[in-house]
Amino acid sequence: MSETRAQSPQHSLQGAQQQTIRGRGRRWKRTIVIALLLFVGGALVNVAVVWGLAAWLPQDRRFGEETIETPDGWPAYLENLGWPAPNRAIEQTETWVGITMIEISGGDVEASWKHSGPGTDKTWVMLVIRQFGIPARALRWEVHGVRAGPRAMKLVEAAHEAAGLRTGIDISKGNPDGSLTERRLPLIPLLPGFLINTIFYALLLWLLFFAPFAARRALRRKRRLCEKCAYPVGTSPVCTECGAVISRTSEL
Repeated sequence: MSETRAQSPQHSLQGAQQQTIRGRGRRWKRTIVIALLLFVGGALVNVAVVWGLAAWLPQDRRFGEETIETPDGWPAYLENLGWPAPNRAIEQTETWVGITMIEISGGDVEASWKHSGPGTDKTWVMLVIRQFGIPARALRWEVHGVRAGPRAMKLVEAAHEAAGLRTGIDISKGNPDGSLTERRLPLIPLLPGFLINTIFYALLLWLLFFAPFAARRALRRKRRLCEKCAYPVGTSPVCTECGAVISRTSEL
């Protein structure tokens, strides 16, 4: 009986240590799960903000023009269709809050289809790009236009098909005056902007839903109270009131 009593404190200490280890493991798992949820939530908010901007895209815009040589970043799929970048172009750019609008138009393109068929006019091509996101540009869409005789429409249709998801989801609608308000929901991510915005919104979600509880736990640790139930902390590695694991900072 006396031997059993002598071992009881040791067994209690070992049990408390095992409970502490399990508690820390659960805390790490909880932290990882919360981080993943915040990242996914940040990505969803990011897309929601971008699509809201795309649906609101202003039409009464004024562009600043700049004459450029062959545009940088001309899509490779257009090159593959025999639609090279214009030799000389005008790049028009306008930046709003959360929106960057770029239109590249030009002529005198040396292409195999330039003089094909009757009624061919001077070649004119356009690449329309819209980028959206706050604080950084995160998603984009692009469409094309060309005037080069009878093959122009077929070329635009081929480019639209080759572009795939780059053209986004068309939500355009007609206006009472017969004009068309072109609006598209972008699907192509821009890096590192998409990642930056996702982290930004994840932090906002943490501040909104988790920061108050983190502040409360920090205040309780400072007052040497259990983070979970606010019971005074003693020398035990676990709370003697609720059994929660006491962090090391609570024991200082």
